[in-house]
Amino acid sequence: MRRIVALAIALSAVASSSACGSSSRPPSTPKTALASIVAAALAQTSVHWTEEGDGLAGRGTSTADVTASSGAETIDHLHGRRGSVRIRLVDDTVYVNGDSDGLAVLLGITPAHAKANAGEWISIPKDDKHYARLADGLTLASVIHTNLPTGKLKLVGTAPHATRIVGIGGTSWMTSSLTARATGAPLPIAFSHSASMVGSHGSFSKWNEPVHVEAPATSTPIAIVHGSPQGVLASIVAATLAQKSIHLESTAVSGPYGTTKYVVDLSGDSVSERVDYGGSKLHLVVVNDAAYVRGDPLLLEQRLGLTQEQAMKYAGKWIWIPGTGDTRGLYAELIHGLSLASIIRRATSMKNLELSRRTEHGMPLVVVRGTPTSPSVHVTELQARANGTPLPVAFSGSLPGAATSGRFSRWNEPVAIRFPSSSTPIAVVRR
Repeated sequence: MRRIVALAIALSAVASSSACGSSSRPPSTPKTALASIVAAALAQTSVHWTEEGDGLAGRGTSTADVTASSGAETIDHLHGRRGSVRIRLVDDTVYVNGDSDGLAVLLGITPAHAKANAGEWISIPKDDKHYARLADGLTLASVIHTNLPTGKLKLVGTAPHATRIVGIGGTSWMTSSLTARATGAPLPIAFSHSASMVGSHGSFSKWNEPVHVEAPATSTPIAIVHGSPQGVLASIVAATLAQKSIHLESTAVSGPYGTTKYVVDLSGDSVSERVDYGGSKLHLVVVNDAAYVRGDPLLLEQRLGLTQEQAMKYAGKWIWIPGTGDTRGLYAELIHGLSLASIIRRATSMKNLELSRRTEHGMPLVVVRGTPTSPSVHVTELQARANGTPLPVAFSGSLPGAATSGRFSRWNEPVAIRFPSSSTPIAVVRR
């Protein structure tokens, strides 16, 4: 394929199955024969194809199994080098795993970036510039249409083998051929392409045998690999929003208000937040569109708007705030900012971005720095995993008179957040 040879020659394969009817009549024209081959191949469910290509830098080999929407391919000796890569196409995302030579050739990245990501799966979304080239040949349709002869077509005839074949040759800027069964369903058997100093040939087999391709458990977005600050930040946000649960510990220091510590557990629509403000504590639980609060008098006054007498009376007791009716506004204030989307939005609200990498405790990190986009946001640095899924690890920042820091952990670990067995409605508390 064009991934192997130096020139962009499309060298893929076609897919298929058992009988689609039979006919011993030879096709009347090259176009008729080609149309029959395409129709037969597209009616199948899977195919195995192999290819050898000679390029300007040497020989490469490729083998793949593909279905109508997914595929897995292994390429060795890219451009005559020792590079090897594996490619998967799953749900409109291409995944690439290879050694440093293979990644450098296939993705056109620097040797340093290739070495840093060798052996790790790299994910490439459909809107990335590399996607179309890498996905080519990993579905039945792409294998068919990139492998058809073009230009002036001619019938090559049949071969006197046990399996009779029909050949179609094409001549344009390159010479190509495609052979298929001459009886029964005209499924492709072999192909070849050649141009000045480059060329390839391959074969098709194992039509309709089971093929199952899965996405790797973890992968590093191509934006991380390339090192674009905006792309890295977008990848971190996307990775975070795809998670189911999170544990966050953070500290905020603000001028005369002192230090506040937060411990947050999120799981779906349920939240547990523990607040420590100068030794005064409060615990907020959000379950089933209702909030439950238990805390010391000072924070009950501040968070629930209670009088000093009310706060003293119900200190240490659970207070129930429904998310509907007259308490809907208070409920909204309590849960404000306590969602995965709002937490990651605050941690990534930066502009004038700069990107760097470092390693802490053996973990490679990508670090995004910038200036806050809002006076209410203090974050100026975000750290995330540099290998695998780019989940946030920590954040920090400061403005005159204010500072914040925090750490993320326990992604997708089971979190049991339950409402208390007994509580007093806020309406009763306020009487």
